[in-house]
Amino acid sequence: MPKVTPQYIVDSRGRKRAVFLPVKEFNRLIERLEDLEDTLASDEAIENAQEFIELQEIRDELRKEGRI
Repeated sequence: MPKVTPQYIVDSRGRKRAVFLPVKEFNRLIERLEDLEDTLASDEAIENAQEFIELQEIRDELRKEGRI
């Protein structure tokens, strides 16, 4: 887990209302979230897959169509 050093903006009652993060930390968190979303989407696709196509078969088809 990346180290996060947030700074908070608080209201007059001391309640946290906003967070400041260094840009590097923010970008690392966004990247991790995107990786997590990709993993979850992949897991869902595998669970719902009705058939699998071999990678080589996909490549051959794309070559035939001139897409790679």
